[in-house]
Amino acid sequence: MRFNLLGPLEVLDDQGRPVPLAPKPGQLLALLLIDAGRVIPTEALIGELWGDTVPASARTIVQTYVYQLRKSLGGGSHAGPRLRTSQSGYLVRIDDDILDLHEFDRLTTSGQRLLSRGDALSATAELRAALELWRGPVLSGVSAGPVLSRHRLRLEENRFNAIEMRIEADLQLGRHHELIGELKSLTATESHNELLHAQLIRALRRAGRRGEALAVYQRLERGLAETFEILPSAALRRLHADLLQADLGGSTTEPQAAVE
Repeated sequence: MRFNLLGPLEVLDDQGRPVPLAPKPGQLLALLLIDAGRVIPTEALIGELWGDTVPASARTIVQTYVYQLRKSLGGGSHAGPRLRTSQSGYLVRIDDDILDLHEFDRLTTSGQRLLSRGDALSATAELRAALELWRGPVLSGVSAGPVLSRHRLRLEENRFNAIEMRIEADLQLGRHHELIGELKSLTATESHNELLHAQLIRALRRAGRRGEALAVYQRLERGLAETFEILPSAALRRLHADLLQADLGGSTTEPQAAVE
């Protein structure tokens, strides 16, 4: 079987056919998969499924959902999930290679390690493979209580971090011309993200477009002042100072300080 959380919840059987799930059992499965290998207390499952409007028979209904899931996910290969009952709740044990979330974590960890070692070419390959696993907003179409909502935010942040790392790897490979359009789009949405702005400034500078790079810095500086009453980070200010120096015929060596 195959389980995908990075987009609409998707369960595929051994022939790649979708396994239909009712909304509530699907929500329960999503919570168990996102914390695979850890016991989720029954009370936590009840709170996720019904919030403040818990039916009197909630525990019995959860047991029914678990029974339905076991029927839906039963059979097939030995790599399928093992939905277990413990004294306090339920857990799923699942092989890493049949859950897209585990693949994403493995690939991004590998990409980060390769990037830190200076192997940008291998890093960008790993990070691109990780990002290709995303089919849309995480768990779209699944009702989310407080726990799944927190997981959604965390996973979307992890995806964004992977994008930033992949862009950094591509910058190190000299792909600045290819990145400018993507970075302009990202900074338009993430108008206060300093790392993305620093990456756009570096890409524009390497493309010989220093005037545009200065305009990007000035726009960010103005936005941070108006919204948060703060200055850009010290690393971004150094990048800006180097741009000004370059315009005056000074050093053209790009500072390598990271944006905090």
